[in-house]
Parts: sequence; C-alpha cells; structure tokens
Amino acid sequence: MSGHRNQSNVIRLVTPRMIDYLIERRRFDEAGQMLGKLLGWRPENPDLLYYGAYIDYQQGRYEQADDTVKTILSLDPGHLDARMMLFYLHTAEQRFRQAEEVIVDLIKNYPNDPHLYAQYSILMLQTERLEKGQELAGQALRLAPDDEGALHASAQCASLAGQSLESNHSLQELVRLYPDSLGTRQVLAMVLANCGRHEQALQVGQELLLQYPDNAEVATMVAWLEIQSHGSLKPSWLMLCFRCVGVAAGLVILVVVLAVLLALQLALGREFMLVATAMLWCGYALRRDLKRRQKQR
Repeated sequence: MSGHRNQSNVIRLVTPRMIDYLIERRRFDEAGQMLGKLLGWRPENPDLLYYGAYIDYQQGRYEQADDTVKTILSLDPGHLDARMMLFYLHTAEQRFRQAEEVIVDLIKNYPNDPHLYAQYSILMLQTERLEKGQELAGQALRLAPDDEGALHASAQCASLAGQSLESNHSLQELVRLYPDSLGTRQVLAMVLANCGRHEQALQVGQELLLQYPDNAEVATMVAWLEIQSHGSLKPSWLMLCFRCVGVAAGLVILVVVLAVLLALQLALGREFMLVATAMLWCGYALRRDLKRRQKQR
C-alpha cells in the first residue's frame, strides 16, 4: 500500500515539474523517456497519456496522438485537455467540420472560457468565415479583455478585415501586455506582412528564429516571410501573374506553389495552423487588391 502511495507521489510531483520543463524547451525525446517510465507504473493514467499525445502532436505524429486521445477519452470522456487536443488534431488535419463540432461541445460545457471562443475564432478564420470569427473573438474579449488568446484572435481578425497596424488596438494591447510572448511576436510578424511591411515582418521573424532555432513553427513562418520579402508571393506579383496568364491559370500556379510548401512542411512534421493562417492572410490581401483594382476601373 505504501509503495502505491510512493508511486502516486512520484507521479504527482515529477510530472508537472520535469516533463513540463522539458516540453517547454522542446526537449521531447527526454520528456518521452521520462514519461515512459511513469507510464510503466500507471499505464492508464489519463493525465500521463495526455503528455504522450501532446509530444506526438508537437512532433507531427498526428495518427499516434489521435489514437492516444481516443484512449484517454475512453477512460475519461470529460478530460478537457484531451478534448482540446482532439480539436487541434482535427484542425491540423483540416477536418474543420469535426473540429467545429468538438469546440462547440466544449463551449456548451464551459460557456465562460475565453480560450475556447478564441480558438473557435481562429478556426473560423481558417475556413474564411471572417464575420463569425470576429463575433467569437469579441465574445472572448468580453469574457477576458486582457486574455492573450483572445487578443491574438481579435488582432488576426482585425488584420484580415483590413485594419491598419496603427488602428489594430488588439495587437497594440497584445504587444503592451505580452511583449516577450512567442505568440505575440508571431502574430506581429504576420500582421506586418499582411499590411505590406514585409521587411519589418521578416526582421521580427528572424529575431524569433535566433531565439528559438529548433522551433519548426517559427522556421516555417520565417521561410514564408522570406518568400514574401523577396517578392515571390506578394499580391502585386500575383496580380502580374494573373494578368499574364489569366486568373484561372494564375490560381492553378498559386495552388501548386502552396501545395509544394505544405507538402514540405508536413514531411518535416511541422504544425499546420500558422502556415494555414499565413496562406489565408495572403489570400485575403489578394482579394482586397483585386476588389480595389476593380473599383478603380
């Protein structure tokens, strides 16, 4: 009996400290080794299993993560972290309808959680439902005006809606309240790029890459910003392409280029969400450019 208590104490003390420490520093192999020993004692502990799913998700092993999440939910159907992980997995694999079903169910259970509304908002941006995304970001801010996730979602919505950097109040608050956050600087870089300030965006991205050299998500973002900074995928270049070969052929070229980038990303096990958002912002910028040129005719 005392041995069981000692094992429980080890799990309770070591897991949140050491494994979290290793995961935050993206030392996933070490975290996995420690987790394996703990699971040897408690193979059906939902919280321990969740760490395994999280590590697999971060390393792009979505199928393994999905299997583990299903195991967790069979043991504990209400496990909040596992349900959120299921949402992230659906999103990463572009199963947007299933992702929406999961997040809607979570909001029913936790109607006052701003993080859920923020994540739902970002999902809507990925499916080009900007108005719905704005509504959800607004709800997240009403629940928690200073919440980092709510400000992230609102800043992205404002940028996609065409607000300038100076009028994007959510971004300003994000930078004021969370200046050193990785997420804040990622959003700042993408908003700068969306406003056409590609060199500044690239500078922010390169500084992040120096600080997080092993972060695949940051590396993917910087590669995308490099392309934009050099003009390869700027809306003006796309407009020229469309004029030369026609809209249909131009769209085919754009899809092929993005497909190659995405295939490379998936082959390297990198997260989909940030790149999808970047692609989406480029699409919105192109759409606004087309509309503006049509009005000028």
